[in-house]
Order: sequence, then structure tokens, then C-alpha cells
Amino acid sequence: MRRYLIDNVLPFWMRHGIDREAGGIITMLDRKGRVYGTDKNVWFIGRTMYTYSLAYNELDKRAEYLDVAKAMYDFLPMC
Repeated sequence: MRRYLIDNVLPFWMRHGIDREAGGIITMLDRKGRVYGTDKNVWFIGRTMYTYSLAYNELDKRAEYLDVAKAMYDFLPMC
């Protein structure tokens, strides 16, 4: 399970879900990462911040995990 998270889940959301232009995370993705809606959910943004913070602290000190967590933290006041 840990390997699947590190190799598949976390990279998928970093590659497809992070909205690098407007901030936050796009939750309306199909399994291939194609966007079918641009609504953002504050709960999911908070969950993303928590997940990537935990991944950084408990799995691997990858700067990209911390970058995602910080980006979600910075976006939350805009919600």
C-alpha cells in the first residue's frame, strides 16, 4: 500500500490535479487525469494539504510533497 501511494497516488495528483495557474487542486479528474470540471472543494484542498504534509513527515522528505502542502495552505484563505 505504501509503495502504491508513493509510486501512483501522490504523483498522479501532483501531475494532474494541482492547479498551477489559479491555485488549489482540481478534483474533477477521470482515471487518466483528464479534467471534466473545474470546481474546487475546500474539504479536498484541506485533505490534500494534510496528505502531502504527512507524506513529507512520515514517508519521504521530498521537497515536492512540502511544496504541494504549502500551495494548498496558501490557497485556503481564498476559498
